[in-house]
Amino acid sequence: MNFVIPENHQPGLFWYHPHVHDDSDSQIISGMSGGIIVKGIEEYYPIINGIPLKQDKLEQPDDTTIKGILPQLKPSLTQRVLLFKDLQLKEQLQTDPPTTNNYACYTLNGLVNPNITIKPGEVQFWRIGNIGADNYINLSLETPDAKTRQPFYILVRDGNVVNQPFAQDQILLAPGNRVEVLVIGDPSKQQYNLVSNQVFNTDSTPSTATFKDNPIVATVLSDGKQVNYDIKDSSQKALKNYILSQKPQHKSDDLPSIDELATTNIPTNHQRLFTFTQNFSNPNKAARGGEFYINDNIYDENQFDTVVRQGDIEEWTLVNATPTHHAFHIHQLDFLVTKVNGIAQSLQGYQDTVDLPPCTKAKKDNDNCELGTESLTVVRIPFTNKIIAAKFDGKESTDDSGKSTYENGQFVGGKFVYHCHLLYHEDHGMMQNILVLPPPKSST
Repeated sequence: MNFVIPENHQPGLFWYHPHVHDDSDSQIISGMSGGIIVKGIEEYYPIINGIPLKQDKLEQPDDTTIKGILPQLKPSLTQRVLLFKDLQLKEQLQTDPPTTNNYACYTLNGLVNPNITIKPGEVQFWRIGNIGADNYINLSLETPDAKTRQPFYILVRDGNVVNQPFAQDQILLAPGNRVEVLVIGDPSKQQYNLVSNQVFNTDSTPSTATFKDNPIVATVLSDGKQVNYDIKDSSQKALKNYILSQKPQHKSDDLPSIDELATTNIPTNHQRLFTFTQNFSNPNKAARGGEFYINDNIYDENQFDTVVRQGDIEEWTLVNATPTHHAFHIHQLDFLVTKVNGIAQSLQGYQDTVDLPPCTKAKKDNDNCELGTESLTVVRIPFTNKIIAAKFDGKESTDDSGKSTYENGQFVGGKFVYHCHLLYHEDHGMMQNILVLPPPKSST
């Protein structure tokens, strides 16, 4: 099987998995997912090609220093791919089992708590992805006593280059999220643990496996000769400032700039509301593992729930009316998160998956939320990406419900889905179809 990657496809870490409705969750839990790297990120951030190393002076036998004859050493940064999966195992297989019947653990590239090595002061490029089915990862790089953390310097998120690198000491990854970062080895040769803090139980079924508090997902060993870079000075602060001063050398021509998208006036007919709810309290629903809804509907593969035009820019308000987390994901497109619960977000770049926080007060049935306590996440989606440009031949019409239909024609690339990327939720109904029609024909 061959796939053609368009020349203008953005570089970065992507992933693949089966998407058979009703079976996606069980198949990915069983291991059917993997990572894809689209090359070329170095063209955006040349720092990945290397940072000049500071060199020792070369001495002649008479102790006179020869200056200016040493070639500049600039080896490419060490790159690592870190792919996490959530795994649920029977209690008897664990050496330290919890009290529940099942135990969830993380694997990193198929291993439990592997070692990662880095030299003191060394900068490495890590591509990190949560390619599991149902559980969040909340990563930090911290000392064993959890008193000190090393920051991650984020360059790319969900395959989208950020406007400028920024530092975080904790990264929340919903299923499907990817992030590509720079990490600096601790100069004191301190051991660090890559830890997933405060992992959420994101499924409301009573038998759900739970994680230990702050499980260690990898051990990071800082060892070897100190690495010093030829920048302003050799201090850690100077190195951090050097990383944060980098700027991407290219910008996509297929998407609006972040500032342009954030300030675009969105007409009311391009503003939509999507409410995420669930039902476990009804015994009939619970017997089937519960149901999960978007706008009170479970998934129907035979209908289009949302219809837009190529070239439109839309603003969607995503309402989580449940006491559990959901992860909104849309295929083929990227979006900008502008607000969460009324708070404006820093406009760092596009992404394709975002956490929808739970409500603040659940109803007694613990299914959904008291009115007014829902979480609200606002995203802006440009349907302008040339990579997914829709192609339509045939006659367009409208059915009684106002949904577009087509006759005697074939629509290529215009139908896809958006859904919760906690795949148990998606398999149980939390997904919808979207149809992207071509732009309206000019009246001239």
